[in-house]
Amino acid sequence: MSSVCLIDTSIFLNLLDVPYCNESRSEIAKDFLTFTEAGCTFLLPMATILETGNHIAQNGDGNLRRETAMRFVDAVKGALTPIATAIAGARAFLPLAVRPGVSR
Repeated sequence: MSSVCLIDTSIFLNLLDVPYCNESRSEIAKDFLTFTEAGCTFLLPMATILETGNHIAQNGDGNLRRETAMRFVDAVKGALTPIATAIAGARAFLPLAVRPGVSR
């Protein structure tokens, strides 16, 4: 039986690399990869989606806000797809340094 992990707003903000809300991005990305490889199932609560959208909307730089919002939309759409696609999409959150098979 696999574990189920809820993605909290603070985790989602770091995974999406939301400006000014991403202090722990590297550490969280590594942990996320570990849980993904362990076969965990991730749940993205509606409250997390709403709170993350609010954080993105409050960014004063329109260009950064749009770039971040596009990543947000892709991530939420990925959460609605079949599991195999969602797991593959989850790796897109990871910085290049921790993606399997990618080195800097």
